[in-house]
Amino acid sequence: MTDLKNLEEVLEILNAQEQMIEILESQQTEIETLITENQKLKEELDESMKLNEQLTIQLKKQNSQTEKILLLENDKNGLEKFLKRLKKETQEQQKCKVENRHENGIGAVVMNCNPFTRGHEYLIREAAKKNKWLHIFILSEEQSFLTTRERYQLVKEGIQEIPNVILHQTSEYMISPAVFPIYFIKEKAKAYEMNCQLDIQLFGERIAPELNITDRYVGSEPACDVTHTYNQCLREQLPCYQIRFHEIPRKTYGDQIISASEVRKRYAENQLKSVCGMLPESTWR
Repeated sequence: MTDLKNLEEVLEILNAQEQMIEILESQQTEIETLITENQKLKEELDESMKLNEQLTIQLKKQNSQTEKILLLENDKNGLEKFLKRLKKETQEQQKCKVENRHENGIGAVVMNCNPFTRGHEYLIREAAKKNKWLHIFILSEEQSFLTTRERYQLVKEGIQEIPNVILHQTSEYMISPAVFPIYFIKEKAKAYEMNCQLDIQLFGERIAPELNITDRYVGSEPACDVTHTYNQCLREQLPCYQIRFHEIPRKTYGDQIISASEVRKRYAENQLKSVCGMLPESTWR
């Protein structure tokens, strides 16, 4: 009897040990699960911290851009007044224009036109064919050779036969010394020094939405590094604003690319007749 009792006690101890082992194994599993979960939480926290850092950097950049934009304001509501003017000009000109019913896009071309050449005319005609309406923005910065008023008038006369174009003068909010100074000192600039982010941001975030612009057109630029790099920046950044980018090959005159700078050069050398084929009749007059 004593041996049987001892055996039962031993069995009870063994059962208790097995239960304790099961409990310990279960706790170990729970601990391992907690460790795994904690590791995942740590990874998520690290990822969240990285994202937060990125957002902080982005926010600082945006704040910096906003500060730059605010610095442009000659009056408190300068940008809003500019956008309102663009909208009003659009509505007024559409009353006496005819849309291209074969297309749905709203295009935009930003031009200097100093002077207006057959190259500019070609780019406008090509873009107008592919859009319901085409907005043409003539840079307002006063420069040598032709005044803003003269350049605007030359373009107006040169495109009067194109029915679906809307003509605007820009302001300091589009390719101006305030938002894109290197554009106006090309002879001293290097392409890698160029910062056109503010100009593109203003166009993408404020100007294009106001006029429902979906496409932007430029002429190819084989000669000027600054303009070529600016075109590349447009190509890379405009899709971020749901705007399609189009680069149209430059028109040529004989074996020479039509260039406003070449026209100015020949004019200064009293050789304007040698490039008369680069100019439409409205400019040549």
